[in-house]
Amino acid sequence: MIRNPKDVLVSYFHFYQIIGCVGNFDGVTFATFLEMFYNNELMFGDWFDVVHGYWNIRHKANILIVKYEDMHRRPLEGIRDVARFCGKSLTDDELQRIADHTTFKSMKVNEQINQLNGQYIRKGVVAGWKNHFTVTQNERFEHWFNKKMKDSDLRVDFCI
Repeated sequence: MIRNPKDVLVSYFHFYQIIGCVGNFDGVTFATFLEMFYNNELMFGDWFDVVHGYWNIRHKANILIVKYEDMHRRPLEGIRDVARFCGKSLTDDELQRIADHTTFKSMKVNEQINQLNGQYIRKGVVAGWKNHFTVTQNERFEHWFNKKMKDSDLRVDFCI
């Protein structure tokens, strides 16, 4: 699953604040967190390295690239693509049941998924980054993003 890096950063920022295994992030500002991202100081590595790694092998038979924004826009089509990739054929009823079960609202109330006292699943929106990035932060990120992506044909949706 590829998600636009601005929304990933916002989700990651909130995730860091609720899990204890990465240290105490209470009081850490988004600006500080963004600097940590630029300096590759966050767990799980650099978004660009991870995404480019999979994007570059996307044509292999055992790799399926799914974009969060596409699943958000067209969930039934996305579910059908994943099922097809797994060699499964689903009826329209089965597709709809899966779509209903995997809505953000459904997952938010599912205690098996939304752990950490119900904080693990936060909003599930596309373009939530607009509520966190300042104009200056966004301009810097856009410049950095374009530099990192200059040799890639991957297109990322920051809004839908």
